[in-house]
Amino acid sequence: MAGYIHIVGFKFREDISDADRQDVIDSFLALKHKCLRDGKEYILAIRHGFPQRTFPWHNDVDAVFVVEFASKEDCDYYHQKDEAHAAFLPKAKAANSPTAPGLVVAFAPVNN
Repeated sequence: MAGYIHIVGFKFREDISDADRQDVIDSFLALKHKCLRDGKEYILAIRHGFPQRTFPWHNDVDAVFVVEFASKEDCDYYHQKDEAHAAFLPKAKAANSPTAPGLVVAFAPVNN
C-alpha cells in the first residue's frame, strides 16, 4: 500500500455530456503518466470507480478517484508544483457542479 493517499470525489455538472464526462475521467487517469518529478513518474497508482451504494453523507459524488503516492512530499509536489496537474485543474473545475462541493481528502494510512 502507498505511503500517502489522495481521494477526489467529482460531482459533475448536470448539463455535462457523456463524452465530456469521459474526457475528464480519461484526463485524470492520464496524470499517472503525465505527472513527473525529476523526470520520473511519481504517482504510484490512480484508481477510480462510481458509487455503487449511496449514503446520506456521501456528498452526492458521481465518480471517485484514489491517487496513491509514496509520500506526503510527493502529494504536496502534485498539488503545489506539478505542471500536468495544474493544467488539468481548469478542465476538472469546469466539469464540476457549481452547487455541489465534491470531495477531496488526503491521508497517510496508519495500517497496511
